[in-house]
Amino acid sequence: RTGQLDMVRDIPTQLLPLLEKEPGLVPSVKNAYSFDWFALNAAKPPFNDVRVRQAINMAIDRDALGVAVYGKGTRGSSSQIASANSFAHPKKLPTFTYDPEKARKLLAEAGKSNLKFTLYSSTVKPQLAQEATVIQAQLAKIGVTVDHQVLEHQAWLARVLKERNFEASTVGGTGGPEPNSYVMFWTKDNPVNFVSLNNAELFDLVPKAQGVINEAERKKIYHRIQELGAQEAAWMALMEVPSNAVMSNKVKGYVH
Repeated sequence: RTGQLDMVRDIPTQLLPLLEKEPGLVPSVKNAYSFDWFALNAAKPPFNDVRVRQAINMAIDRDALGVAVYGKGTRGSSSQIASANSFAHPKKLPTFTYDPEKARKLLAEAGKSNLKFTLYSSTVKPQLAQEATVIQAQLAKIGVTVDHQVLEHQAWLARVLKERNFEASTVGGTGGPEPNSYVMFWTKDNPVNFVSLNNAELFDLVPKAQGVINEAERKKIYHRIQELGAQEAAWMALMEVPSNAVMSNKVKGYVH
């Protein structure tokens, strides 16, 4: 506002409507190849049952979650590992559709209608705890009780990533146009597969995708990887975090 800075990045989405009205300022919103995730431990009850994992994901309204945490205009992710502007982005994934009634039926089928579980979040960024709080409220609507606990980041790394002693957690991460940095979470015997996913086809496709040069073929493989990941519903993107910047109208030629 004072004109002392030419550009400021990582502006909270909630401030954009106010800054848009300021003369001389030009807001910019882009996809940042950054996601917030929801991790369910597939090796630990109750989430060793894929029906329970799918049900929980169907009971999360990602668009409402995005608006509550990052502000108006934020949308929930419709992908697993690919930014909205990435070649690897799929059309639609099976367990991303908000469907609380189907979620209730799946939980009843699994004998988990009165499900209770603990959801961790790390202090590494405040939005992870905010997301957990919104998820807690959304799941309460289908009769699921969530105990949300915030862990200091080093404690979170030890319990969730290293020891895998958790049921559920929110997670933050950054990547790039190529989904390689995300598919590692679905690789066999990789320490970062902390959700303990076990899918033979997925384990076979991940290194194959990383070794293919042809983009059309790579796109096909990544789409199948995301279909399988969505069916497993253990490592699910909540939203693609927007990258917001505000520049002086004097700035020319800069691409945010």
